[in-house]
This record gives sequence, C-alpha cells and structure tokens, in this order.
Amino acid sequence: KAMVIMLLYIVMVIMAFVFGITISNTIRKEAGVIGTLRASGYTRQELVLHYMTLPVLVTLVGALIGNILGYTVFKDICAAMYYGSYSLPTYVTVWNAEAFLLTTVVPVIIMLVVNYVVLRHKLKLSPLKFLRRDLSSGRRQKRAVHLSSRIKIFSRFRLRVIFQNMSNYIVLFLGIIFANLLLMFGLLLPSALSHYQGEIQGNMLAKYQYMLQVPVSAVSGNKLDSLISLLEFYMDSETDNEDAEKFSAYSLNTLPGKYKSEEVLFYGIEPNSKYVKIDFDNEESSDEDGSAVSADTEEINEKTDNNSINTGKNTTGVYISSAYADKFLIKTGDTITLKEKYEKDEYSFRVEGIYDYTAALCVFMPRSELNDIFDLGDNYYSGYFSDTELTDIKNQYIGSVVDLDALTKISRQLDVSMGSMMGLINGFAIMIYMVLIYLLSKIIIEKNAQSISMVKILGYTNGEISRLYIMSTSTVVVICLLLSLPIETAVMNILFREMMLSSISGWITLWIDPMIYVQMFVAGIITYGIVALLEFRKIKKVPMDEALKNVE
Repeated sequence: KAMVIMLLYIVMVIMAFVFGITISNTIRKEAGVIGTLRASGYTRQELVLHYMTLPVLVTLVGALIGNILGYTVFKDICAAMYYGSYSLPTYVTVWNAEAFLLTTVVPVIIMLVVNYVVLRHKLKLSPLKFLRRDLSSGRRQKRAVHLSSRIKIFSRFRLRVIFQNMSNYIVLFLGIIFANLLLMFGLLLPSALSHYQGEIQGNMLAKYQYMLQVPVSAVSGNKLDSLISLLEFYMDSETDNEDAEKFSAYSLNTLPGKYKSEEVLFYGIEPNSKYVKIDFDNEESSDEDGSAVSADTEEINEKTDNNSINTGKNTTGVYISSAYADKFLIKTGDTITLKEKYEKDEYSFRVEGIYDYTAALCVFMPRSELNDIFDLGDNYYSGYFSDTELTDIKNQYIGSVVDLDALTKISRQLDVSMGSMMGLINGFAIMIYMVLIYLLSKIIIEKNAQSISMVKILGYTNGEISRLYIMSTSTVVVICLLLSLPIETAVMNILFREMMLSSISGWITLWIDPMIYVQMFVAGIITYGIVALLEFRKIKKVPMDEALKNVE
C-alpha cells in the first residue's frame, strides 16, 4: 500500500504538470481569440470558466472509466498477483472510500486548482497584448544571443532554436525527470531486493542462530517441579558441537514517534567471539575524542545512577547493526534510547561503533554486561551461534532457528507479490514518458510553426527542416536524460526511505543497479525515436501560408 500510494503521488505531480503546460499552450494558441473576446466585453472570470470546462469534463470522464476498469479488469490482475503468493480464501470486492478519494477526488481537485491558478495568472494580461500575441509579462525585449560566424549555419540555426525555446526545454527537462522517476520506481525494487538477499548471505552472523525456549513447566507449577524442569532444560540444551558459541538476547522497542515503534534485538556476545568480530575492550580508545567521551560518559552514568530507580536508564557503550544505523540515521557517538515493550522503563546507550550487519535492527554488547543490565543472571544465555547444525539439543527446547531462508523471507515475499506489478508500473511509466515528450515536443513545433513555414518558403525540404528542429530537440532530450539521472537518484533516496520507514519492520537498503541507468537511458532514447517520427509528420503538415498569418 505504501508503495502504490508513493507511486500515486508521483503520478499526481505529473498530472498537475501536464495540466499546467496544456492550458498554457491552449492560451498561447488562442491568444488572438482571447484578446478579441476581452476587447468585446467578456470578463476574465467568464473566460476562466470557459477554458476550465473541457479539461474538467475530460478528467471526470477519465476518473469514471478508471473506476470501472479498477473494479473489473485490473481487479482481477491484482487478485491474481496475491493468489500467486498467498493462500487466501475467495475474496469479495468491496467499494473502497480511501481509494476513491486518492484516485478520483484528489486528481479532480488538482485539475480544478492547477487550471484555475494558471488561467488566472495568464489572463491578467491586457487585451492588446493578447491581440499582439505578446504573452510575456515583462516589458524588456529579449535580445538574441550572439553566435560566432565560424559555427556552421545548421549548427548555428539549431543553437538559435534551443535558445529561443529555452523555457520550453526547461519544461521538457522537468517532464523527463517526472517520467524517468516513475520508470526508476518500477525498475528499482526487483534489483534492490535481489541485492539485499545477496548482501545478507555475505554478512550473516552465523549460518545458524538457535534461540532456546524455556519449557512452561520450568516457570509454572510447584517449586520442586519447576526446579527439576529447569535443571533438565539446562542439561539438555547444552551442546558438544565445537562450532557452537553461546549468546544472550533481549529485546527492547524504539520510542514511538512519527513511525511505529519497532523491536530491536540485543545480542550479548562472548569475549573474542569468532562470529561477531567486535573488540569491546578498545571501545574508548577507538573514539576520536577519547578523553572527552570518557568524561561525558562518566557524567551521564553518574546522573543515570541517581535516577535509575525511576527511569531504568543506562549508558553502556554498544555497537549497532548497519541496518539500524541506516534506518534511523544514527552515527558513532550518538545516544540511542529504547524502552520495554509493555512497560515505561527506558534505557539509553552510547553508540561506540556500527557493525556491518544488514539483516536486522540489532545492538551488540558483551554478554556479561547485557545479563547485568537486564538482571538475567551471570550464567544466562539465550541461544547459540553455529556454522553447522546442532543435533544434540532436543527440539522441544529450540524456540526458533534463524538461517538464510528466514532472513530473506521478507524480501522474497515482496519480490513474489510485487514483481508482477513492477511490469505494469514500467509499462505505465513508458506510456507517460511518451505522452509527456510528445506533448512538449509538439508545443515546441507549434510555437515555431511560423518559422518552419518561412523556411519552407525559402526552399528547405521537410528532411532539412527536421534536421534543424527535431535534431535540436533530440540533442536537448539526450542532455536532459543524462542530467536527470543524478537528480532522480537523490529524489529516489528520499522516496524509498520514506516508503520503507512507513511500510516494513526491519530495513532494506536502497541499492541501484548501474544497469538501471542504462535501461532508463535506452528506454528514453527509443521512446523519443517514436516521438520524433510523430514530430516529423507534424512538420510536414505545417502549411506555407502560416508565415503570412499573425504578422506583427
């Protein structure tokens, strides 16, 4: 849901953008008519209502058709995706008020607001300016950029076309950013999930993590039976496997805030652990401001000791997993505060370092310190790290086994359930890209129709004119595609982060496969190639008598 809503926001921005440039182009094309109407006594408000009517009707019709398709054809496609990855009972289609608001009401409101604002702004000009087709709001006349005569005539002409249409090309650049952002959104998730699975496999703490489970009989019933059951548990949960290494575990929750509270697992690690390579003995010396850190820590500990009865706080130095650091933007030297899940007790810890572990939100500390802080007992342990299976522990005492399959379950499930949808998003993105590029290129051709007509009168062929105008736009499109890639990466970092924060527990690091940039660029070039053919047809249709019209 978070992913589709993020996609919807991108589409809404694109819609508002298209509405704005379309209505601006309509006013430019009908400037003479608007000037005549204004001079004849029609008010600005009447013209605003007139030019808003058709776009709003088109939007309402589109919204109606979209709702019908959504509850018929596309409903079955989405249902097939879920049945392919979940064992669900037969579903019943119900009308969704939130979906109606986001996909129908909001776009209509955007259409109304954008069109009204643009029309009110454009129609502020005097009737005389409209009659002269002078839609510039400023009084200063633009001067042509001086170009060296050493530049070949065709190259100089193309540069002149680019400079004269710079405002349109800026709009084209924005359109390419929006469309490519949508395309990147569709291409990104499968590669990010695949990379995440490979990354987990490369930096697992151990091939197996066995979490032990104390039997119910050890904590209930009379004291003698409980004691006997507890002794049996300790005896039968011991292992002779040389790979096995004990660890303690405890969980706290992040403090509630903008996003939901999440569980953070604490690992109590043995000294000189062969699975978690952290040197806790040299924590203070590894800090850049060692003496200051030590002094600060002592001061905080002193305050904590005085208030420990009420707050339960502690400021022990710990290491956190890279997933935890990435998700909450935590750096070495920061202090993290966590709480008991069902109680008010809070604990504060100073981050002494970040351990490269992307599979979960974890905190690492010495086992003796963890047992002491949470009053678990000196010899307490919760499980074993091991690179081989433990076969000498009774199954009834094993609560869970964390292995590669368990760690990659979320990413595999996302890949299966969302993989089919990514194909739809990519197709939709390419379609929107084509519409945007065609619309913007068409505006540029129409704006230069008089110049194109004049060039035809001078004897230039359609092919030569295409070299002047289409080649100019093609050059700008290639430059815009290249410039848009770093911008889209920066925006996607923000969008992906917000999506992950609001949708899942744990963390999946954003990773963009370099091939995605190649795919986006190639898709952009191929799509523009199709648009260029449509532009060529547009140039062929420009009549020669256009040059004799609208002469100032």
